[in-house]
Amino acid sequence: MEPKKLLMIIMSVLLAFVVIISAFLGLIKFYPAALGLPEPAKDTTNIMNPNLPQQQASAAPAPVIPIAHLTQYQLDSLNIELMKRNLDSNERKAIIDNNRFLIDSINKINNMIAGLKDNFSKTSDTLNKKAGVSKKLSDSLTTLYNLYLKANNEIAATKEKIKAQEKSIEKNVDSLSQKNFETFAKIYNGSSPKEVAKILEQIDEKDAAKILKMMQKKKASKVLDLMKPEVSAAILLLGAGN
Repeated sequence: MEPKKLLMIIMSVLLAFVVIISAFLGLIKFYPAALGLPEPAKDTTNIMNPNLPQQQASAAPAPVIPIAHLTQYQLDSLNIELMKRNLDSNERKAIIDNNRFLIDSINKINNMIAGLKDNFSKTSDTLNKKAGVSKKLSDSLTTLYNLYLKANNEIAATKEKIKAQEKSIEKNVDSLSQKNFETFAKIYNGSSPKEVAKILEQIDEKDAAKILKMMQKKKASKVLDLMKPEVSAAILLLGAGN
């Protein structure tokens, strides 16, 4: 509940209480019979009593000592007035204390609100900084990803180039080997079959089969006859396969 509404409720209750007390005191003072109280006693004191003889009435009056006579009604009225004053004083004190309490509560709430505002401002600044850092990280990641894609494309292109170069080199090697085999075949055609057989036994069987295939058939047959049986058999198998 808001402090202002609470204060209005308290003041309304106090005002209603004061009205009820005032009405009760009025009934006691003017209409005590309505509350079942006795009527106030009337003061029947006279300076002279008319029923006394004339002699006594004409005599010099004796000195009268003033005595304060209070009826029960007057005494009750005084007590009620004292109670009312005490009640008013207590009410005023309670209202003042309550006002102080409400003011202190409002000050505390204002301090709490100010603290919350400061915390919200600091949190907002922190979130903004984090958002900036997050954006920078996102941009950096995007840049790195683009570089990664570019590097992958370059690697794929380089692989294709390497494959093409390997094929070209392989063709050149095959062409060069073919020329070398043809040269060796021409040389071995004019050499001794026995020497050629020794040489071909030392090289790779595939290369030996290619050279023999390029030599003259009669020369090649003589070379095969002079080679070791297992070597010549392997060469013949390779030559038949090619």
